Amino acid sequence: MHTQQFSKSLAVFAILLATVLSGPTQAMGGKRPTDDAAAEAPDSAQLAAAGNKLYHQSCYKCHGPRAVSGGTVPDLRHFEGKSEEFVSTVQEGRPGTIMPAWKEFLSEPEILKILAYVRSQAAAEK
Repeated sequence: MHTQQFSKSLAVFAILLATVLSGPTQAMGGKRPTDDAAAEAPDSAQLAAAGNKLYHQSCYKCHGPRAVSGGTVPDLRHFEGKSEEFVSTVQEGRPGTIMPAWKEFLSEPEILKILAYVRSQAAAEK
């Protein structure tokens, strides 16, 4: 009987520990921090470099070589939304505009790398 009670206590402890280690937002049913925090991390230069290649394969024809397009296509350096908004827009496109959906061609991690590149260009602008 003692062993069974110890096993239950150990299981409860493991659950509590996992909850605490997962962070306060996840413990309360929220999401983990997004790549907004990762964009400020020391490896953001590596993300931007990877994003540069992807950007030039997918985006530059409309948005310009350094995310500067002007005219009717948005200058991506001025994007101020959250990462989720950027990912959603790239995945779904913008109906009624020339912006196509890229969900069949770019994964979410690839889109986040593109965003890191775009943000690096915005920082270079300042």
